[in-house]
Amino acid sequence: NQNLAQGLLHWTVREETERQIVIDAKDHVVGRLAAYVAKELCEGNNVVVLRAEGAIFSSPIERLVKIYKNKLRKRCLVNPKKGPFHYKEPSKCLRRVIRGMLNYKGKLGNKSYARLTVCDGIPLEFEKSEKYECVHALAKTRLDPALAKCTLGDVCRKMGWNNSEILDKFEQQRKERENEEVKRIEQIHKKREELINSSSFQKELNDIVSNIE
Repeated sequence: NQNLAQGLLHWTVREETERQIVIDAKDHVVGRLAAYVAKELCEGNNVVVLRAEGAIFSSPIERLVKIYKNKLRKRCLVNPKKGPFHYKEPSKCLRRVIRGMLNYKGKLGNKSYARLTVCDGIPLEFEKSEKYECVHALAKTRLDPALAKCTLGDVCRKMGWNNSEILDKFEQQRKERENEEVKRIEQIHKKREELINSSSFQKELNDIVSNIE
């Protein structure tokens, strides 16, 4: 009974400390990022991965396309509806890589896998969210600059992914909104500085200070 009570207490504390981690996958190595995400999911955290199309493979694109085409031939001869299923969207491909690092057929692994969200691009609901950068998974710190590289989006485009142009359009609109927000904040700071440096404000401030003294 004591062990059972301790176990229930442990899971209660774990649920209370559950947090959401939002990761921008752009310029991250696919394997290292997937390993980090799988670890966070096993620890009970909710993980949201954005811009899956920007994740990087440390291999030439021709080699990866050849491997993927070879996988397309694999299916269940008895009933092809049972899989395996092959996806063209970068978000689904990255999600499957992460799934391979979890025991998703087990009870705990299935719960961990259910806490994962992978998106193409950056949806509106996550635009203003704080994005986490996984330092030990960044391509600029882990890969040789002379090494041949390609993105997950490039591979998916070669395999027939047709929504990349729409995604680029949404990304351009997002950047425009972000620039407008930056300009708005700069204007607010500029007006605040002008008000602080104005003679009327300084005079009013001196009057208040003199009354306090």
